[in-house]
Amino acid sequence: MRLFWLPVLAAALCLPSCKRAPANARIDAAIGPLLPAGSAALAGLRLDRLRGTPFWQRFVEPRRIAALRLFEERTGLDPRRDLWEVVWAWRGRSSVVFLRGKFGGLFGLEPRFDAPGVSRRSYKGHYVFERNGLAVLFVQSGVAIAGRAADVEAVIDARDRPGADAPQALIEQVSNLPPCDFWLVAQSGEALRNAAGAELPLRAGPVFDSLLSAQIHASLSNAAAAEAAAMFRNETDARQVRDGLSAALELLRLRQPEPRQAWIDAARSASIRHEGSAVFLSLQLPLDTLAAILDPLTASAPESLPPDSSSPRPR
Repeated sequence: MRLFWLPVLAAALCLPSCKRAPANARIDAAIGPLLPAGSAALAGLRLDRLRGTPFWQRFVEPRRIAALRLFEERTGLDPRRDLWEVVWAWRGRSSVVFLRGKFGGLFGLEPRFDAPGVSRRSYKGHYVFERNGLAVLFVQSGVAIAGRAADVEAVIDARDRPGADAPQALIEQVSNLPPCDFWLVAQSGEALRNAAGAELPLRAGPVFDSLLSAQIHASLSNAAAAEAAAMFRNETDARQVRDGLSAALELLRLRQPEPRQAWIDAARSASIRHEGSAVFLSLQLPLDTLAAILDPLTASAPESLPPDSSSPRPR
């Protein structure tokens, strides 16, 4: 009998450490129910998967990600230690950022407050840290929301409003993606148009007008390897988008080195195809090229938030 039970006991003891890796991407269960109803696009970054990688050393350690800078400047918490997942939500022209982590050292403790020039107040029983209209609100142990104060408070208001359900279609779209470090899903071109803002070229408008849904997933540890898929109203629209993107990429590939060399390198690594009403794009970028593309977009202000000239620059 002892010989029979020994392997059974050994197998039971191994179960926690033999847990299978997830087969798909996912949104943290503490964040999902808080996502605003009517969100047209969501994006996520899994810091826990990237910790210690070249991407971490290149982008997280020097605080290049604007949402993490905002979190640190408003709360005094160190996102490199205290965060493991970030989710952006766009609804029309407003956006909020959800942050999942371990705040205050232990769950259930009041978050530390060590950020000069930031006011502290309460909103419906939740701690809020605010400066110049930008705020971080702590929803519960391990969950915070960042953005414009009014947008952040609206998330709390919606929890008690009948019919204000989370954007389940987008959440399910995420769950159909493979495990990844970064993902983005959208249910319409309008959300992507609003998120792109002034960065959207005028001629790209028709692409967003006919877009029904889009998704991107990327691995970022040692390089950026991304796959994107977009569904359009019909095959004709998809073919026109493919042809337009292919022509734009070809023009970039033919350009001589210039200040926007990173965009040329990205175009040279991209491949594009269409199947029916869907268009697919893939590319691989060294982290140096990714940094050259992202730095001008994140250097001046927090992502998707109004500029705050009084905020200290990233250290």
